[in-house]
Amino acid sequence: MRISWLVLPYLALLAPGRPLAAQACQPGDSCWVQELIQQRCTAELGRSCNCTESNVELTLCARLHYEYADSILNAVYRETLAVIDESDWLAAATRAAWKRDLREAQRTWIRLKELDCGLVSEYEYAGGSHARFAELDCLRAHTEFRTRQLRERLEP
Repeated sequence: MRISWLVLPYLALLAPGRPLAAQACQPGDSCWVQELIQQRCTAELGRSCNCTESNVELTLCARLHYEYADSILNAVYRETLAVIDESDWLAAATRAAWKRDLREAQRTWIRLKELDCGLVSEYEYAGGSHARFAELDCLRAHTEFRTRQLRERLEP
């Protein structure tokens, strides 16, 4: 697994000039992701951030976790398309059809994810104070699941 390059899209989300704290974490480790999210959270709030203290912080952290998961999914999706392109044992027309069908499946999955998580926010939480947090957490969970699905297809 090439996790080091998979997290590169998320690095752009960091506030400029804010290096990662010196620690033993490697890109992709949960402590590294937490540090990344903590830095973004603190940068956006303009103060120290605790992802468990208030709805504002909880929701912000949930959004940052979702953005991170989405950046990983996008990288894995691009890698999946590249693997299809490199499948030279298939005819060019077959590879093109496979990519077309995968794109359509991905668009359909996005609509499903957004509708399903909208239901969480609108009905299960009835627009309450934790509705946006619950919706973002649902989006993150769907995104991580889809990433696992695509990764399984990449493994021999």
